[in-house]
Amino acid sequence: MVDFVSSINYTLIATQDISFMDLKFGSRFGILQTSATSQNLIRVLVEQLKYFGWRYISVVVDPNDLYSMSMLHYLNELTNSEKICFASVEELSDPHVNVTMMHLLENYKNGANVVVLLTSYESSANLMAYYQSTVKLGVLKSENLHFVAIRDQNLEMVHGFEEEYLGSIFIRESIGRMNHFDNHFLDLLANPKKEQLLYQFINQCGSNSAQCLRLINSFDRTVAANTMQAILAIVGGEC
Repeated sequence: MVDFVSSINYTLIATQDISFMDLKFGSRFGILQTSATSQNLIRVLVEQLKYFGWRYISVVVDPNDLYSMSMLHYLNELTNSEKICFASVEELSDPHVNVTMMHLLENYKNGANVVVLLTSYESSANLMAYYQSTVKLGVLKSENLHFVAIRDQNLEMVHGFEEEYLGSIFIRESIGRMNHFDNHFLDLLANPKKEQLLYQFINQCGSNSAQCLRLINSFDRTVAANTMQAILAIVGGEC
């Protein structure tokens, strides 16, 4: 798709990270990106680990997810020179969440109480649900493990796991306030009939309309900001 877009002299503006695809970026190549790259986020992660003195960690990845594995590759490169060691790298899959948690508990007993999550929102939620049940069984306390999450960092992922995430760190892009956009969005949520597409979406939810509104409210502000930057770039003639 990227080659096709470039061949017809169009510019592709990515509002989410596509740097892991190993493409040539810049206006001359017709590919721009308004979001932070995974490499930048990993650099921040390593600085945080050094700052807190966390040099023996567990890492959890999605083995079938290219983005997750590319971040692991870059993390390996940076930690080699920073004296940060992996207790283990756990490949998370739905049928084996219990095995992953068992390994994390073993690592904790051996001194690795920090778990770096390179997993998606859904995978992280599945892992935390199992961790929560482990805590309720009294196998360990919720404050025993500290999580560092750098993917899908909408704070909505904390919902339901507030105690389990105590002492954890979420690394995400920094964005400024978008007061005009926020006010407009809140007005639409209060009066959805003003926007036909939003009104149709809520109507399709039927009895689950409250849940739909919560989903809309939890939309990642970073993605919204990056999308607005892309639109402004087009309007400003920078593409």
